[in-house]
Amino acid sequence: MILRRVMEHLRKQEWTAIGIDFVIVVIGVFVGIQLGNWNEARALRAQESVYLAQLRDEIVENDRMLEHLVTYTDRSVEGGRSALAWLESGEPCSTRCGELLIDFFHASQLWGTGFQTGKYAENERRGFPTDDDTRAAVRRFYIYLAGWNPINLTAPAYRERLRRHLSPEAAEVLWGDCFIVDAEIEFMSSDCAAELASVDTASVLRAIRADDQIADDLRFWIGQNIFAQQEYPRARESAANAVAAINADIGAP
Repeated sequence: MILRRVMEHLRKQEWTAIGIDFVIVVIGVFVGIQLGNWNEARALRAQESVYLAQLRDEIVENDRMLEHLVTYTDRSVEGGRSALAWLESGEPCSTRCGELLIDFFHASQLWGTGFQTGKYAENERRGFPTDDDTRAAVRRFYIYLAGWNPINLTAPAYRERLRRHLSPEAAEVLWGDCFIVDAEIEFMSSDCAAELASVDTASVLRAIRADDQIADDLRFWIGQNIFAQQEYPRARESAANAVAAINADIGAP
């Protein structure tokens, strides 16, 4: 219709009308392009919101893991301190043999589940988050995780050294009742001392004490876990900041 009108104005040499038609065409093309760009940006933003919501859920799950790790590490340090104090005391285990063996065992534990990073990698691949502040908050959290995964998956020397001294009977009780795995979550239980009554725990502890390297290895592992105790709250704070940034970005409550 516009083309027919322009041709008619050309035949009649109506230059003013031709100019008006030209402006109308230019404006129409511009508006069409802008609408196309707006629709594309809107679709991309909707896609980003979906991916960011998935990333937020992954961060929340990792933070839940960190919450369990705090309790797990606290118990490891507690058991390690108790075991080390007994080693250095030179006293017999007396009536505490079962409890002390549990302390040694719990101090040797290593969290076996790594953190989830799949959604973060997918968002990075797509260039999300596009907001600089949100991206910075998310990256700060995953930098923490990148540092902790190798630590969590590297067994300390103390772990192997201690377990060389466990009799099969002691290991059966310790793994059966003093350590519980529920899906990806690991729990250390101390409600298993009674089960060790049938085990010669005093002999096991004497063998442990006779190992002149085990105290040094235990000190090292306690120190590593004390460092973790100090860092986990910072990691959880970083997780909370990342979740808040994503929620603000996508307009979630």
